Amino acid sequence: MDQEDLMSKLHNIADNGVAIGFGFSESGQPTEHICTYPQAWQNHYWEHNLIFDDPVISFGVRNLGAVRWDDVSKGTKGNAVQQAKDFGMNNGIVISIQVDGERAIAGLATSKNPSDAEISEARIILAALQAAKTGKPQIILTPRQRDILRLIADGATAEDAAHELNIEPSTVNFHKRQALHRNRKHAKNFTSLLIKAVRDAAI
Repeated sequence: MDQEDLMSKLHNIADNGVAIGFGFSESGQPTEHICTYPQAWQNHYWEHNLIFDDPVISFGVRNLGAVRWDDVSKGTKGNAVQQAKDFGMNNGIVISIQVDGERAIAGLATSKNPSDAEISEARIILAALQAAKTGKPQIILTPRQRDILRLIADGATAEDAAHELNIEPSTVNFHKRQALHRNRKHAKNFTSLLIKAVRDAAI
């Protein structure tokens, strides 16, 4: 999936716009920046130097993970997230991920309070975007292997996955072995395969 397709998927979640910085250097500056926030908000943001009072950036620089905007904007009145509400940007997600030593930080503006599933999906999409920037080979899976790894990544056992997919547990284990064999040059064990599949948005 190319960058355009990934961005389209991201905008399905962040329907009020995205701001993403890729490849942050030691000085804290990204090597690439994408912003599709409303222009009026972008103008206000830069005119008032809100970059110095932006909890999305503060979270992203200090942490790895994904949380709702409301969870990072508490405690300081008038910060960038709170001011964004005046421009109709009432909800959002902040995501900070690191792929092969390169960090990406994203602020995603959503028209409604994002669900846990949307936050998880957005994190995977951002990881795929960052992985594409690094030029690293991605994990390759069949559709059935992808289904199984997605369920296991969500906490399912082989038995749970078998029940969900209406197949035998032995079939699940067969597909796990085949997925690992197919991607042996990228992952030495199934746990490593699962982590890299999530990172590369292969599932």
